[in-house]
Amino acid sequence: MKRILKTVLVMALMLTCIGTVYGFSNYLTSFNATYGTAGTVLDTCNTCHNPDFTRNSYGTAYAGGHNFQAIESTDSDSDSFTNIDEINARTFPGDAASHPVVTPPPPPSTPPPSTPPPSTPPPSTPPPSTPPPSTPPPSTPPPAASGMPMPAGQGMYPYVAAVSPSAGMDPGQAIPVGLGAVAQGGNTMNLDVAIGDIAGPSDIYLGISVPGDPNNMFILRSDYTLQPLSAGLVPWKPNTVGPVQETLLSGMPVDGLTPGTYTFYLLLTPANDLGSFYLWLTAVTVAGNDGPSLYAQNCAGCHGALASSTKIGRTAGQIQGAIDAGVGGMGSLSSLTPSQVQAITDALAQQTPPATPPPTVSNHSSSWNKDHREYVEDNGIASCTPCHGADLRGGSGPSCYTCHGNKWS
Repeated sequence: MKRILKTVLVMALMLTCIGTVYGFSNYLTSFNATYGTAGTVLDTCNTCHNPDFTRNSYGTAYAGGHNFQAIESTDSDSDSFTNIDEINARTFPGDAASHPVVTPPPPPSTPPPSTPPPSTPPPSTPPPSTPPPSTPPPSTPPPAASGMPMPAGQGMYPYVAAVSPSAGMDPGQAIPVGLGAVAQGGNTMNLDVAIGDIAGPSDIYLGISVPGDPNNMFILRSDYTLQPLSAGLVPWKPNTVGPVQETLLSGMPVDGLTPGTYTFYLLLTPANDLGSFYLWLTAVTVAGNDGPSLYAQNCAGCHGALASSTKIGRTAGQIQGAIDAGVGGMGSLSSLTPSQVQAITDALAQQTPPATPPPTVSNHSSSWNKDHREYVEDNGIASCTPCHGADLRGGSGPSCYTCHGNKWS
């Protein structure tokens, strides 16, 4: 089954029309920033989504133009309250059962009844004494469930891509998905999942999105095949109490992938209950074989922007030789594959090299001793003849042999 997963997943990751899931983080952050709802009951995916993650009526209205203010006066859930009235009251504008409480007017006041004069009570007879009730012995509480506590609300935990996963009891500290070397700029991808013991029966879902259509993503099924989210949300590990420790991919080359950001989602819910969950998400950006992106990521820091690079015209052999020899610290680029080195070479070849101006004085300045080699390499020895003569033995300028001996013969 895992071999089937790897084959299907590699094919899926290389498609360009597979996309990210919902705008969980960006849209919710924008909503909170607009209405100051961070940390309130509305700081949750349920503001725009049903428990099965389809959009509710408010989420559908927002998706029509991605403008919160434009739908403030609308009553998306038809409960007689506008969306802005519900947001201000901290009720859900996409749920007709959630709406502001209407306080009824107070009843008309009536005068208090007249109080009769106090009567003299008869002498009281003390009640017979009764023994105090016996106190039962304290009961022993049941032992606490071990493992990660069950989700009681909706928690979202984005984290920076990690090489290896790390299981833990605190969902806020757990790193359930590890991505291998690509997490640190390497050229291979792993997919390792680790979840420790869970305090109760749970469903675990695994989703993967890649650059492309933002309305689609893939879900891993329990039989280790993939299906698009549009076909339904199904758990990868249904009704489990953990632990989970699996390697789904190992050492997959990334240089053939479509350049862009790949996002991985792990969702843990109580079994058969999507109302509460932990959602972890992490992402990694892959340069692929896009030459300009690879140059910007690996070369621009030392050699300048691509359009004005000092290495325009270099061959793949020259670049690889400099990497192998560790010239100027280039040994740190040894993880680049031959196809990526060629992509950088192709990007450099598409640029026009800047012209190195010839000397304007009869005697070269001290800097010319350093610069003239690149001038000759870029323009050829023939560019020297106007000053140094057709045979380089002297013209308006001195003979090149004065300094270079027989190098020019």
